[in-house]
Amino acid sequence: IVALDVLEYVEDLTGFLAALRATGKQALVSYHANDDSAGTDRAALGWRNGLDRASLAAAFTEARFDMDVRWAFDGTQSLFRLRPR
Repeated sequence: IVALDVLEYVEDLTGFLAALRATGKQALVSYHANDDSAGTDRAALGWRNGLDRASLAAAFTEARFDMDVRWAFDGTQSLFRLRPR
């Protein structure tokens, strides 16, 4: 499953991750963590959430994913490979 530039727009991130986890499939997702996107007007872009690195990693862990991460691989965006436990 690929979800690039999706998580920023999801209002219920916990519910989305639970549904993603329920598929039993690996996922490749991206996210602009607050730590790496200072000065970005999230509201103007329509982004519904703004998590820092620690909060995002905790959300993935709580949703029972193991993750491989490349933080700020392009300067502002991180890439995650999520594997259901």
